[in-house]
Amino acid sequence: MYLEKHANRLFDLHSTSDSLKVESMIEKYHYDIILSDYDMPDMDGLTLLKTLRRTQDIPFIILTGKGREEIVIQALNLGVNYYLQKNHDFKTLFTELSHYIQQIVETKQKENEIEKLSLVVEQSSASIVVTDINTKIEYVNRKFSEVTGYIPIEVLGKGVSILKSGLTPHETYKSLWKALLAGKEWEGIFLNKKKKDELFWVQSRISPLRNTKGETTHYISTHEDITQRMEMERELTKIQDQNKAMLNAIPDLIFYMSKEGRILSYKGSQNDLLTDSPDILGKLVNEVLDKEAAAKIMFYNQKALQSG
Repeated sequence: MYLEKHANRLFDLHSTSDSLKVESMIEKYHYDIILSDYDMPDMDGLTLLKTLRRTQDIPFIILTGKGREEIVIQALNLGVNYYLQKNHDFKTLFTELSHYIQQIVETKQKENEIEKLSLVVEQSSASIVVTDINTKIEYVNRKFSEVTGYIPIEVLGKGVSILKSGLTPHETYKSLWKALLAGKEWEGIFLNKKKKDELFWVQSRISPLRNTKGETTHYISTHEDITQRMEMERELTKIQDQNKAMLNAIPDLIFYMSKEGRILSYKGSQNDLLTDSPDILGKLVNEVLDKEAAAKIMFYNQKALQSG
């Protein structure tokens, strides 16, 4: 009664004298910890612990007036978190028990946070790699395996150089290490190589991880596969170069105009222009050419716009 009365001041406490109701209570409520007496009418505390451990990993504390060694060993084997002996000094027992409960709850909360973080990292849409300070791989997430073709066991303990294609510029690595050795984050692009020697581009961000002393102990990196983007940009550049080469091969005067006929740029020599002013950019075509020539150009310009 003392424990129940005073524990309610610090914790949200649910109690029952019927051990058979415990499982249904767990299904209904979320409990951070279970405190059980060893001696109960329907089953003892060890039997309850054994029953719950089949489906639950809720922290479990047993209180008992018995000090037999075999009971302690059995409790530890079943996964009890703490085993406390009752005594007549309930105040001391409550203080000790409160300390253990607080410790267990804090540990459980930290474990839950780590589990959440682990899920975020594992389910990330970017490849994530953790290495030691010598760039030996200690962790890779699921996305890394999907992109590179390497399963974790094939890369753990190996250097990140396993991904090097030999085609990334030396200046990129020089810039990378200059930043990391200064304790700064680095971001850039690598042309890497997959397990089956297929090349792929990644946008990478690499950061140093520090211990409580501020010393760098690991590096964590995220890598986004940008191969498709790089290929599209390369194809676009190729098309632009081809168009430029074609236009340069045309001897006539060519205007690049806005919809209303304002000159944005042109190809041709100054001698081809029917004006003495070299500053024609931004002017309307009818301000530069004679009326008949300007009308023809605007006609074909509108026709081109309408045809798409």
